[in-house]
Amino acid sequence: MDYIEVIYIVSSVIQLIAGLPQAFKIYRKKSAHDVSVTTWFAWGVTQLIALIYQAHREEWVMVCMSILWITVDVLVVWLALYYRYLYHKKIHKN
Repeated sequence: MDYIEVIYIVSSVIQLIAGLPQAFKIYRKKSAHDVSVTTWFAWGVTQLIALIYQAHREEWVMVCMSILWITVDVLVVWLALYYRYLYHKKIHKN
């Protein structure tokens, strides 16, 4: 493993850690009013394209990082949609 790969891994982990507070904030507040679902969805789609490209090039470290990022993107989008459309309807039914 060369130094540029180490730098990539470290920066990717920092990015992942930086993205997780958004998911925690949505969960804690039970609201996604200030979250752009479009942005997070677009990030997920572009990361999926990157994942396909990286797998094609057999860049397995990058593939792993892309999988982690897609997981965070999907989590944020799912939480945002859930708390915008399902959670509040569920509460008002009871």
